[in-house]
Amino acid sequence: MALSSLKLVQIGDIHFPESSTEAVSDVKDGGFPSAVAEKISLRPLQCVMRALAKELESQPQAILFCGDLTSKGNVSGYGACLRYLKDLINFKRWKAKNIHAVPGNHDVDRSKIDPAGKDLFGKFEPFSQLWRDSGLPILAVESCRTTRIALHKHKDSGVHVFSLNSSLGCGEKRFLPPEIADNLERILKEYELKVGKPAAFPLLGETLDTPAFDQNTVNGLCDSIRALSTANIPIVVAHHNILPQALPRLAMYTETINAGIVRSRLSHLQRPVLYCHGHIHDYPLEVIHEPEYMGSRLVCISASK
Repeated sequence: MALSSLKLVQIGDIHFPESSTEAVSDVKDGGFPSAVAEKISLRPLQCVMRALAKELESQPQAILFCGDLTSKGNVSGYGACLRYLKDLINFKRWKAKNIHAVPGNHDVDRSKIDPAGKDLFGKFEPFSQLWRDSGLPILAVESCRTTRIALHKHKDSGVHVFSLNSSLGCGEKRFLPPEIADNLERILKEYELKVGKPAAFPLLGETLDTPAFDQNTVNGLCDSIRALSTANIPIVVAHHNILPQALPRLAMYTETINAGIVRSRLSHLQRPVLYCHGHIHDYPLEVIHEPEYMGSRLVCISASK
């Protein structure tokens, strides 16, 4: 049974509100009038949104938000981003099953982190609420969110989209060796008080993050994909990459700590699987094939910033 054509719009790493004021120009003359420079500089976000508006005219089957809609856990910035997107996309004309969203490491409210380390999901609640307020209760947090999009009149064919939270460990308190725990805890708190939370985020947020998938959720994902007929296409949406990026990145938090097992499990399903992600601010398309597993094709697609 042949499937109809499939068109997806994949959006990642908007990092609102900083991106709304970002301007790009190659300024070599420091004496150039700033007002003129402002007028002639490129606005990357505006360029992307114009392209997005054009793509939406062709009525894609799904829109995939791959995380990091804001920066540094900025809940108000996240809400502003949704309002910005709502004006462009018109959420009301879309069914919830056709839109998927996952949190990124920047979409974590560090003030909501459980000091005891038992509640791993409360830090995502402010962002989930913003989606609910938009009329789309779609943010994948505690479990894999799954929807089916029909592509053919035959009832057994279509696309199954699975959205996963890869930011489970982001912001969680790390173990500190007991010999230096008290001193280091004091130093980190003093540093945050001195520079403020936004300025401290690159160290206390990103550098000390531990992105990860919940293993039970991954097990359920693989079982669900295994149960699909070959007339159905599985698409997995997450924020973090499961392949090391091509450009060397000197940061501890770059790799999801269990990305390898997720990559292995998906590539062993012996069927094509699309894995759509963000995070790396690049746009490669990479294909993993393991010859010993007939039919295995894991296609990793990144949404560029």
